[in-house]
Amino acid sequence: MKNFFFAVCVFLASVLLASCGNNLPPHIAAQFATPTPTAFLPGPYAKFSNESPRTADDGKGNLASQEEVSFEQANDEEPWGAYPAPTLLSDIAIPAPMPAFELSDDIETIVILGSDQRPDDPSYRTDVILLLILDKAQDKATMVSVPRDLYVYQPGYKMDRINSAHLRGGADLIYLTFEYNFGLRPDHYVFVNFNGFSSIIDSLGGIQVQVPYSLTDHRDGYGDFTIGAGSVTMDAETALWYVRSRGTSNDYDRGRRQQEVLSGLFNSAFSLEMLANASDIYNLYRDNISTDISLSAFLNLVPTSGSVFDSQNIHRYGINEDHVDDWINYNGAFVLLPDRNAIQALLQDAID
Repeated sequence: MKNFFFAVCVFLASVLLASCGNNLPPHIAAQFATPTPTAFLPGPYAKFSNESPRTADDGKGNLASQEEVSFEQANDEEPWGAYPAPTLLSDIAIPAPMPAFELSDDIETIVILGSDQRPDDPSYRTDVILLLILDKAQDKATMVSVPRDLYVYQPGYKMDRINSAHLRGGADLIYLTFEYNFGLRPDHYVFVNFNGFSSIIDSLGGIQVQVPYSLTDHRDGYGDFTIGAGSVTMDAETALWYVRSRGTSNDYDRGRRQQEVLSGLFNSAFSLEMLANASDIYNLYRDNISTDISLSAFLNLVPTSGSVFDSQNIHRYGINEDHVDDWINYNGAFVLLPDRNAIQALLQDAID
């Protein structure tokens, strides 16, 4: 029964992480054909200067327009090796792939993706990206938030924000992008829209969320709305506002709040006798989640002990300002350049 509850909680939490959209987008299979900006790019990114969003350094101190920057200038060393070569122009040098983690058989990883797709809009971004690490040997669950603006190499395409990978190449490209840039290839994915969010949370009678810091931000119908620090009971509407608010904070803080609500959802769902409603919950999952694993298969991935629901056994991490550099890309857009060694160290801590 504990296995069942844990699996259900993870899938319900996945629904929570979606932004706002009412329909799952069509799966697009991967097709592999072969703040203040920093003045100069660090480490492997030192190919170009970003002193102007419409110019790029040719490597010899000369600035050229976009039309004059050749693909070979940016990628003359072909560092991608055995991975698919880029087919689109990048505005920054593509770094080499990161060394792969060696994980034990007791560890399973699931990437949870939340879409911002609007009704009747075929374009979307996965503005919520969270890596769930399940350690069956230690009965431990670990969450790692990945910022949507992280600028990474999408194998077979180009350097781009990580939140565009699923639209461009589906789960296959998500897996490959994680593997190339972080050295960790997720075992499974869960892609969610926002249907069913309100009914799930409200069917639990709300959830209890441990809020470490007071938050004040605009809320439709309320004006400035405040949630104080402490243990807070949230209905679906309040939980949605809490995880999406960013007018007075930032994406790093929002990632932390998403994890707080996830933990509250885990604990609230596990505390109820939900077995009688299992079929309804499963149907709700089928209607709102796209994944490469079935619910029954997922039961084999989770720890067997209920101790994972102890708050001490659900660990939370996030890629934040300590792991990135702000940059303005070729089109004048704000992006985050990853310190990939620092991110790998963070992931190692999360795995350990």
